[in-house]
Amino acid sequence: METKEIRLRDREVLYLIHRHADPDAIGSAYYLSSIYGGDIASPTSPSKAGKNLLSFLDFELKERLEFENYERIIVLDTPNKTQLDPLIPPLEKTIVIDHHSTNSWKKVELYNKDTTSCAEMIYEMIRPEQLSEKEGVALSAGIFTDTSSLQRAQSKTLINLGDILKKSGVTLTKIKDILFESRSYSEKVARLKGAKRAELKEVNGYILVSTSIGCFEGSVASFLLKGGADIVLVRNLHPSDKEERVTARTTEEMTEKGIDLGRIFKNLADKKEGVDGGGHTGAAVLNILESDENYYQELSESIMSEIEKIEEKEEDHSPSG
Repeated sequence: METKEIRLRDREVLYLIHRHADPDAIGSAYYLSSIYGGDIASPTSPSKAGKNLLSFLDFELKERLEFENYERIIVLDTPNKTQLDPLIPPLEKTIVIDHHSTNSWKKVELYNKDTTSCAEMIYEMIRPEQLSEKEGVALSAGIFTDTSSLQRAQSKTLINLGDILKKSGVTLTKIKDILFESRSYSEKVARLKGAKRAELKEVNGYILVSTSIGCFEGSVASFLLKGGADIVLVRNLHPSDKEERVTARTTEEMTEKGIDLGRIFKNLADKKEGVDGGGHTGAAVLNILESDENYYQELSESIMSEIEKIEEKEEDHSPSG
């Protein structure tokens, strides 16, 4: 993609990012807006780490806007348009820049590449000769968080991150200090409640853990993974008891064995109206407009089925006697 296509063609630009925006979405939008100008909007407030990054970068996300005020709308880090609800943009002036393999946008100008983060994808598009401190923090934070603190980073990712740090003078210690404050009392309680409510299922020696909590789903999932789970599902029922969000996490070992949470969630979402889902191999989210216990059970069974396939693959490749 030639970045001049955006710069020369558009005078009023809006960068639109998904609900509960994470550092990758926020950092990517900030970097593009710092170069080309334009507003940044999201339907809801960001995630905790997103808020921390937003505070350092010192800008605000718009939640109310008129699309007719913009000549071009650039959607970032958002594989499904329902993740923008109610800020669904007019497709005729929308460009989508995304890195998820589960991307489902149609009839738009789409730039989609399966990289570890949207921030890395944008850096590769532009490759600036220099970066300000804030630009370096924005891009580095996106890469750092979307690779689970570099645990899922590819060799190319580490090279790109090294370039960004060198050009901006930023350190990884600074990135961590910005993103990860000490855990609040509320987050600690959420983690412990999530563990207390956890239900375990064993499938061929692997442990699937399900729990529910009202906030900090990602933190709860990470906590349970560190406690020994192989895959974690965390349900968040909204106060109305109608809308539901399911957050899933798995270990690198499980993704290497073939588990792809993003694909599983995307396949399930495609089967039912009012559901959108997707993400990465090791981390994914499913949004359900009408909470349905049977549907959640189907999700759990789908993941158990994928775990059973691991055993089948290992048997197929085992040496014969």
